[in-house]
Amino acid sequence: MSPMKLCVPGERLCSTEDCIPGTGTYLRHGYIFASLAGYVLRKNEGEELPVISVVRETEAQLLPDVGAIVTCKVTSINPRFAKVHILYVGSTPLKDRFRGTIRKEDVRATEKDKVETYKSFRPGDIVLAKVISLGDVQSNYLLTTAENELGVVVAHSEAGVQMVPISWCEMQCPRTHAKEFRKVARAHRCQGGMRSWSWFLLRAMRLLLRWLRLCTWRGRSKPSKKLGELWSYSRLLLRSLYFNSLTNSDVVLDSLFEPVYWLVDNLTRWFGVVFVCLVILLTSSIVIIVYSCLLPMVISTYPMPWVVWHLCYGHWNLVMVVFHYYKATTTPPGYPPQTKCDTPSVSICKKCIVPKPARTHHCSICNRCILKMDHHCPWLNNCVGHFNHRYFFSFCLFMTLGCVYCSISSRDMFIDAYTAIESYYQTPPPPFTFKDKMFHKSVIYLWVLTSSVAIALGGLTLWHAVLITRGETSIERHINRKEAQRLQARGKVFRNTHNFGRINNWKVLFGVEKRSHWLTRVLLPSGHAPYGDGLTWDWSPHRRDMVAI
Repeated sequence: MSPMKLCVPGERLCSTEDCIPGTGTYLRHGYIFASLAGYVLRKNEGEELPVISVVRETEAQLLPDVGAIVTCKVTSINPRFAKVHILYVGSTPLKDRFRGTIRKEDVRATEKDKVETYKSFRPGDIVLAKVISLGDVQSNYLLTTAENELGVVVAHSEAGVQMVPISWCEMQCPRTHAKEFRKVARAHRCQGGMRSWSWFLLRAMRLLLRWLRLCTWRGRSKPSKKLGELWSYSRLLLRSLYFNSLTNSDVVLDSLFEPVYWLVDNLTRWFGVVFVCLVILLTSSIVIIVYSCLLPMVISTYPMPWVVWHLCYGHWNLVMVVFHYYKATTTPPGYPPQTKCDTPSVSICKKCIVPKPARTHHCSICNRCILKMDHHCPWLNNCVGHFNHRYFFSFCLFMTLGCVYCSISSRDMFIDAYTAIESYYQTPPPPFTFKDKMFHKSVIYLWVLTSSVAIALGGLTLWHAVLITRGETSIERHINRKEAQRLQARGKVFRNTHNFGRINNWKVLFGVEKRSHWLTRVLLPSGHAPYGDGLTWDWSPHRRDMVAI
């Protein structure tokens, strides 16, 4: 064992090539960092590489581990999770209190979408839970109460009396007979499978209280019940803010921003469907106007070379837009494996609890991790990731080209139509038929819509072109900028490990392996898969024509 040294949270200890991460450490970008302030220990446990860990004291200290049953106390809650302090691991008390989080989806094993946190826990409850993920310097231990034997074991009513469980989801105060919702832990049997006299007494009390509940339930009305739940929930939020001295600005902000979180979680998914329908309707209206109004005029008035140009380019652009939009909306962006594997990972997703490879990020709208995530696009109702990034950019590019083409081609028609509409109000009005008026309004609608989309979508396309040239995604742009500022303050230069060169970055995106692919895979519809699987990102400098991912 090497001499021990002190470290602080976030301090880089060594590379993953030198040691295996142990307790009190976490992985990030191929290096092992300390998640605790303490002593660094290196031990050889029969592996090829030594195991490096961080402990708070020189002697062995008990720490919560994955799969351990812990006793904890609820400190604050909100609709998405409950924050707790871990007091015991098994029957052994801890010297230091560790913080944990019980997410809404980890409260029960069934009907997870119907779980309400404030109906499962209250501040001050003593809970039995199981550790499902180790924490680090930025997050807490993740706990679960999904098993029947896990849940609330001790709870006090507002009168300060310890409540008695009457079902798996309710407890009742013996003094005031007020019932409160809880995720109740099932009582254990005595040794040998025999039930004690206290179990039979408790069972009789449950039956009596259930009968009383049925008698009082008949006189209740649904509106009063809803108002009572709303009042209880409001009081619970207020109690969560001043329950103990550990309340800080993060807890207050979480409570204040709960309406915003609710809107994002419940409405954003529907925005995607509306936006997709809007894209289809607007694009279809432009195509109908072109075929019914503009194309007959072009064929009858333009010379033959221009007619051939408009027919060929217009239909080619339309096919490219429809093909890439369909592929961008229907192609899954790419998801990392949901089970442990040998794939190198830089961290663990705090929500999926699975290894997160490089360039992978969690989408709160899709509720999944996305490989090489760029952003969640509501106009596609899909995430832009490793497998559909090319389709998204190609759709933006060809849609911009199509709008610019329509705007420039119909400019003279727009001026004539606008002049004709202004003449409607002359005295006497010009002899325009209903068909002529509809033609004028359709041309103005087409020119205004295509010009607006060309400006807005053109700016977005140009921005993504710059990111692709730099070998970055939208998320990585913000991360790399902060990392570059941090290293610049230390006198160092930041280098993007995923930047393979300007031309090679475009080859990686479009899957170009030879010169003919610029025609067959970029300028023509192609459904070929991108380079690699999105889990590993390696580039060999000896292969300049074909980039290997």
